[in-house]
Amino acid sequence: MSNKSRRRPQTPRRMPSTGPREFPIEALPATLGLSRDAMAQVSAPIAAAITQAAYKGRALAAGGHPESAVAAVVLAPYAHLYQAMDAAATLLTAPGVPPHGRPACTSGCHWCCRLYVEISPLKAFGIALALPALWAGMRPTLPTIEAEMRAALTRESVYYGHTGFQHHDRPTLCAFLTPHGTCGVYPVRPSACRTYYSSSAAACQRYFTRPHMTGDHPVLRGPAEMTLALALTVAEMQALGRPPFPPTGLPSYEMQSAVARILDTPQALTRYLHGEDIFQGCIPLTAADTLRDAQQLWQLSVPPLPVAKEEAR
Repeated sequence: MSNKSRRRPQTPRRMPSTGPREFPIEALPATLGLSRDAMAQVSAPIAAAITQAAYKGRALAAGGHPESAVAAVVLAPYAHLYQAMDAAATLLTAPGVPPHGRPACTSGCHWCCRLYVEISPLKAFGIALALPALWAGMRPTLPTIEAEMRAALTRESVYYGHTGFQHHDRPTLCAFLTPHGTCGVYPVRPSACRTYYSSSAAACQRYFTRPHMTGDHPVLRGPAEMTLALALTVAEMQALGRPPFPPTGLPSYEMQSAVARILDTPQALTRYLHGEDIFQGCIPLTAADTLRDAQQLWQLSVPPLPVAKEEAR
């Protein structure tokens, strides 16, 4: 299954929070071995697209358009980026890739669906606003899926709210996992999940069934889709926290608590686009936390694969 986020250290240390204008975005590409200019070439247009889409969405909301129409506009940059990540991920199965560099993920395998996933507000909106249609599609074979997922979201939100970053002591299954062992939000899964692959299902089983998830980690990170995911992170650092978004810097949130909050908040996206911090009380992470996680993720990335001679011609 492509994608989940990463577990946190057993003795987590929160880095000091900085505001959106003071955060040293240039530190991200530098620590990842990328030039600042190279990352800026990718992230700046994404940041501009996120901001422009938000203003367009806010105008639609002011004009009385339904929130579904607002969401289609606001979340369009994410849909395009997700498509690009999926396309880049096909490189991991291209001819010439050695077996140890190929994903072992298959539909129904969900060992990694125990990981703590943190996402930005707009990624949370992408999931929450798609859920009614996704539930409708699953209802013929899973008639109680909406009630089950809502109950799981509430349960997991309370759990993570009580345990904070000590979640790895008792990893729990994702609220979006269906009884069939598949991802119930697969079309709108966030980039943390979309770029997460395993090189061994057996290694995943061993790793994710240990109480503290210790030992060798069988994760694969393709360089192409990881670059896009990190560029999106930088773009969100540049865009979110500035108008028209709430002046809260770039908080990321535990995925389930953020989605639950949106589902429980009437006109959540419209209110958010008008500067209301609807996520107050959810489990936040700061931009500095996001930077640290991005550094850790990049260290897990696989190196670019050499092009076979016959392919290069």
